[in-house]
Amino acid sequence: MKLFEPIEIGGVEFKNRMYMASMVTVGVHGPKAIEFYLERARGGVGSISTQYVTDWSWFLEGADDLIPLTDAVHAAAPDCKIALQPGPTIQTEDFYLPAGLKSPSGAYPEATYIAMTEGIFDLPIEIQEMSKDEIHWCIEKMAEGAVNQKRVGFD
Repeated sequence: MKLFEPIEIGGVEFKNRMYMASMVTVGVHGPKAIEFYLERARGGVGSISTQYVTDWSWFLEGADDLIPLTDAVHAAAPDCKIALQPGPTIQTEDFYLPAGLKSPSGAYPEATYIAMTEGIFDLPIEIQEMSKDEIHWCIEKMAEGAVNQKRVGFD
């Protein structure tokens, strides 16, 4: 069965095709969060994405706080890949908007919009199209964040 076979994606070899997606309720700090991810790594998952991190300043400047997490996962399962899941928050000196309120392509389809404004997120605001400057800013921050992730042990 292919689920248990290795796969290479973007030059990275994964021991299998089992992927643990981001889970918002777990967190990324402290012994409980570390133990949560360790159990998944010990259980044989090939790749883990942590919960969303949406505060760019923390994502870029507080990355060292996550070294205990990456060290623990790699010690328990050296062949398990782990990555920090950056959330789609827009934050500059002039504005800060929670995930989902700005989109590179403008307004979301009606079902997504309803889920965000009347459903799970219950946000009383219109989804706005991102400007080119905001898109470039996000790309720059994602690149900075990727460098920091690698530096503190994320794959």
